[in-house]
Amino acid sequence: MENQIDVPEAEIAVHWQEEKYYYPPPEFTAQANLTDPKIYERFSLDNFPECFNEYADLLDWYKPWEKTLDTSNAPFWKWYVGGRINASHNCVDRHLAKSKNKTAIHFVPNWKTRRYSTSPIKSCMSGSMNSRPYCEISAG
Repeated sequence: MENQIDVPEAEIAVHWQEEKYYYPPPEFTAQANLTDPKIYERFSLDNFPECFNEYADLLDWYKPWEKTLDTSNAPFWKWYVGGRINASHNCVDRHLAKSKNKTAIHFVPNWKTRRYSTSPIKSCMSGSMNSRPYCEISAG
């Protein structure tokens, strides 16, 4: 391009606002899973990889794992070897009793906000292929 202007990165960087840090609201921090100040001790290299079992135990497992981490075929490591889990159940089903009307997905495409609670998501997942248009699910 003959009209291309060469501007040094330093001149552009002056306008970046990436240096700003936005702290989460206190009520959000209070409900976080990682509130224990001893988290760095629990997740130290001395406790690796078993330290991750603490969070794996928060999920519903159909079959518990036999080995936390298999490093025998590096770099293709396998986590929770032998365990069986249903991601759909853990993401949706187990939350229905307590939070069926709580927003599970907050989707903002092209300035049109959509919120989906857990209950309708479960209905769409459990329904036949005929329910796809209602659930705004399409191939692709």
